[in-house]
Order: sequence, then structure tokens, then C-alpha cells
Amino acid sequence: EKQTLHQLKILAMDRAKQGRINTGTAAILIKVEDVEDQPPEFVRVQPVVRIAEDAPIGTQIMQVKAIDGDRGINNPISYSISTNSILNEPSSFGIENSSGVIATKRLLDREAISASSAAYILQITATEIGSSIFPAPSSQTEVTIMITDVNDETPTFRSKNYECEIAENAAVNTPVTFLARSIPEVFDHDQGNNGTFNLFLKGAEDMLEITPVQAINEATFLIRVKNSSKLDYEQIRSMNFSIIAKEVVILKPKYSEAQVRLHILDRNDNFPEFIKNVYDVWIPENCQVGTTVAWVQALDDDSGNFGTKGIRYTNLSGGSEHLLYLHPITGVITVKAAGGPNWDRELVQRHYLTVEARDDLGQGNRNTVQLILNIEDVNDNPPIFLQKFYEARLVENNADFESPLRVEARDADLNGNKF
Repeated sequence: EKQTLHQLKILAMDRAKQGRINTGTAAILIKVEDVEDQPPEFVRVQPVVRIAEDAPIGTQIMQVKAIDGDRGINNPISYSISTNSILNEPSSFGIENSSGVIATKRLLDREAISASSAAYILQITATEIGSSIFPAPSSQTEVTIMITDVNDETPTFRSKNYECEIAENAAVNTPVTFLARSIPEVFDHDQGNNGTFNLFLKGAEDMLEITPVQAINEATFLIRVKNSSKLDYEQIRSMNFSIIAKEVVILKPKYSEAQVRLHILDRNDNFPEFIKNVYDVWIPENCQVGTTVAWVQALDDDSGNFGTKGIRYTNLSGGSEHLLYLHPITGVITVKAAGGPNWDRELVQRHYLTVEARDDLGQGNRNTVQLILNIEDVNDNPPIFLQKFYEARLVENNADFESPLRVEARDADLNGNKF
């Protein structure tokens, strides 16, 4: 392999002891016969090549060339791809076994390999054909194929549909809670601007906001309260809107959209409201135990026990509450103790009381209303003369008293009951 010919010059001399010594020369040409003791040598290899990930199948990438290391024999060479050192999967590329041309065998995807290197490292094997040695001499070299990015990825949400919840009147910047298997992530594994995208909401911009507003390759996002006054369970109990992820590239930016359903949770932010501002009722003074005095009613716009369902009538006050019974659930007020001076219209004409109602089964927000209890008169008092006896003088045979006689009686009942 280093020298194939050797040339020698041979000098011959006689052994004369006297006189001239005769000499003669001869030339010898030695040709070294080659034997198979050297593997193939690569004489043309491009260590690193680049190809776009959208290259069609059959795209020629490069050509390698090797020759037999034994120059005198010069066996033909066959090429093969032995392995892909990253994926251990050589089928993305093929090599023409006689020419050494490497070409794509399938569509490439830069994002499907290593996000950090985005490269294939191929081991190319050159093997002698027709060698008398077994196994046939071979040698290997490495070729790195860099996959360059094209904008072929669309920003993609981990979930197509999201379901979340937030309490009404939640403070600004409070994040919504994602439910079930909703994964608040979005990704685009293209490089540079191709993998940079903006996030924004459509249909809830005045109420909510999303963060981050821009991301590269991957992002976990939050949806936060922007205007808490809009989150009113009594006005809206659920709403639908969408999240959009859109690339920042100017030319044909790709985007995707995910649907979101937001449930607004009720909070006890409303108070019981009585259906009347004042309850003005009448009851006869001779009423009996169990007589219905009034029926107070309150409503609450909240839901469940925070609302009308959970209202309890918790207190009756005003000085005469011991005479009455307030049913805690129905709000019906009945007579508990009849008779006595408190029910005598001639002594007390009306009672002023306050009724209290609370939501959340009597533990929540409270409100009150005034109850005016008017005692209705009944004819329970006899007329009473102002004097125990009256005297008068009448002369016989006269029709008139000597002095006028006036007899007067009074009745404590109202005018309609007087004689």
C-alpha cells in the first residue's frame, strides 16, 4: 500500500589479485504483489449535512465514496447504513449500495426526534465485494444529518375542551379551577418564531384574562379574574368562551382554538328580603291560642341553602313576643298565650314587633321587618253609669222635675260598641 515497486542494482567483481579488476552490473525490478490485508477507505465523506424536515421522500442528501485499501486488488465496494445512533432506527434514510447516495425513505419530522439536537447520526458501512477473506473487510464512518425546521406545527392544546369553575365575586387575579382531566397546557415545537405563539381569550375578555400572553414551544396557562363584578351567579350561572393560541409569524400564522365552559359557583352574597316593607295586621282582643296573627315571607336570590330554600325565621322581638309563636320555617305567627292585659284593647291598642329572617338554615345573612299588631275591639265591656245613684224631686201633678235630672253612662269599647 505504500510502495508497489522496488528497483535494485547488483554489482559483481572478479577476484583478480593483480592487474585490473573486472566488474559487471545488473538491474533487478521487484514488483510487490498485493494481498487482502487492508479494509476499505472512505475518500469522500461530508461529515454534516442539512435537510429541511418537509423534504419529500426520495430526496438525495449526499454521496459517500470508499475504495479498497488494497490498491492492487481494488475490490468493488457495497454501502449500507448500519444504525442510527440516536433512534436506533435507520429506516428514515436509505443508501444506494453501489453508488453511496443517501436519500430519504420517509417523511421527516424534526419535532419527533430530539428537540435539542434535531439530528440523525448515521453509521455508514463500506464492505468489499468479492473478497477472499471472511468476513469481508469493512469500515465505518459517521454522517450527521441536521433536520432544519419549517413551520409545520400548529399550536396545540392538551385538551380540546376545558371545564372549570370560579366562585362569584372572586377577587381580581383569582385563577379559575380546571375540572376533571382538563390539562391547561399548549405546545408548538417548531423553532424560533415558528414555535412562538400568543394566547388570548374570545368571548370573556371583559371578565377574564389569560397568562402568559406569549410563550415559546410549551406553556402552562392560567385563566384569572379580571373584573369580579361580572361574576354574579344570580345573573349568569355558566358561560362558554374560547382560548386561542396563534403564532407570531406574519406570513400565514397557524392557530388553534379550545372551548371552555366556566361554571360560576354561588356564594352567600344576598340577604333575605321580606315581600312587604311592613306587616300591619289586626287581631281581635278575645283571640284564642293558635289563632293566626300573620304570615311573614322572605325571599333570597341565592341558590340552595344560601337562598329562599335555606331561610329560617329566627327571632321575634318587641316586648310582647312571649304572647306569640313564630314558626321558623313557614313564617306563620300564631297566638301562644291568650287573655290578659296585653290582649285588652282598652289597655293596649297595638303592639310593635320585629321579625328576623336568616338564610343558610338560620346561620347566614339576616334581615328584619316590622310587624304592627293592632288589637281589634270586641264588645266585651258593659256600659257603666258615672254615678252609683241619682236623686230628683218631682212635685205631684207636675211633669218636670224641680231641677233637671241627667243620667250618663260610658262604655270603654269603641264607638261602634257603645249604647
